[in-house]
Formats: sequence, C-alpha cells, structure tokens
Amino acid sequence: MVIGRRIDQVLEALKWPIGVFAVLMLGPLCYATLLFAARIWQHPWSLIWFVAGILAYAFAWRPFMRRWLKTDWMLTVEHELTHALFALLTGHRVKSFQVTRKGGRVEVVGGSNWLIALAPYFFPTAPLILLLFAILMPLGTLLPWTGLFLGFSMAYHVRSTWTETHGAQTDFDQAGRWFSLIFLPSANLCAIGLVASFAVGGWDGMQRFSSDASAAIQWLVMLVPSALTWPAENPPLLDPVPGIDPAATPPVAIGPDSAAS
Repeated sequence: MVIGRRIDQVLEALKWPIGVFAVLMLGPLCYATLLFAARIWQHPWSLIWFVAGILAYAFAWRPFMRRWLKTDWMLTVEHELTHALFALLTGHRVKSFQVTRKGGRVEVVGGSNWLIALAPYFFPTAPLILLLFAILMPLGTLLPWTGLFLGFSMAYHVRSTWTETHGAQTDFDQAGRWFSLIFLPSANLCAIGLVASFAVGGWDGMQRFSSDASAAIQWLVMLVPSALTWPAENPPLLDPVPGIDPAATPPVAIGPDSAAS
C-alpha cells in the first residue's frame, strides 16, 4: 500500500506541529465553548431535544442497554470500527476485524499511524452514524430526531471515551503518551463543541462555533507581536516635552505693571 505509507510519512512529519497547534487551540476552543454556553443560557429551549437525548441515555443505560444490549461489547465494536475507518481514510487496507467479549482487534495492512491509534478517543463515530440515520428518516428536518439522536449518541460517545481512556491502553504507546496527552483535550473539545452546535443550530451553529474559535485565534495572533515588541522604544506617553526657545516666544507680563507710575 504505497499510498498508505506515504500518508503515514506525512502524518509522522506533521505529528509534533499538530501537537503544538492542538495546545495553542485549547484556549480558543474553550473560548468558543464558553460563548456557546452563554448563548444556550440566554435561549435554553434551543437545546431541549439534545438534553432530552442525553437524559434518555442516562435513564436507559443501566436498566436496559447494559443488560440487554451488552454495551461493553458495543463499546468495543465502535472502538474497533473507528480504528478501521481511519485506516481506510489514510490509505490502508483492513485485513481482519475481530470483536469478542474479551476485547477487539483490527489488523491493518501496511503498518499504522498515530491518527489510526488515537481516532477512537476523540472521533464521534456513533453520533455521526445516528445523525445520518436521523437525516434519512421521514420528516427528518421537521421532527426533533436530529437533536434526540445526537444527544443520545453524544452521551454514549463521552461515556465510551471516558471508559476507554486509561493508562493500560496500548494505543497511547503507539501514538506516544506525551503526544496523546497534548492532542486529545483539544480534539475532544472540538468534536463535542461541533456536534452540540449542530444539534442546536445545524450547519449555521457549527459555523458560529468555528467562527468564535477563529476570532480567538486572530486575537492571539495579533497579541503575540505586541508582546514581543513590548515595551516600545519611545512610548507616546513617555516622550520628552520639547524645549521652548525664549527668543521665539514674547515675554508675558504677570501681575500688575511695576513700570506704571
């Protein structure tokens, strides 16, 4: 798989620049998230179906899903499915896909890369699948399927990510533990923010979230040169007062004229 090897080389070369970018993006993403939360605070009813989906998952998980659907097995299926999806997206062929009660395994032809290793820990596969299902349903644009399904599946995604993120994961060794530590917070905040924004405002909501983050980036870009050149060589407020030439200025009498008689 020549294409897969080339993509692996590019991803490896961009690995640490992407890691640095993820660290720099953490602040702007937090800023965009706070603005999103402020908009929801002003108009809480816009998020009602998304929250209803989250609550539906919370109430259904223990008494139903965990017992009947075996969510631990479902978590493994989604985890390995995301590995396989990103293997295909980066030019690799999936040789085998195995999921059992004890765990799962995806065998990729032509090696792997850090994106394949870390994809299940930030990419919302389940929300995207249910989003497609909601769009294809009858009256998908008129009924609240999108918000419900996104809320339900996003709660599932957050729980699965929390459950699967632990020190014993060999995926972190493959991608590098320090890189995983600096990349995943921003990646998760971006994914959750975009999905929640779409649940509230559709594509316009996603664009608003992205614009807020971009505005914060522009502010940082403008701030860095100012910080590097501070303090200025001749600050305007500290300029010396120019001297006064006595010959060019006529004398001014102060008080009564002493020469008058």
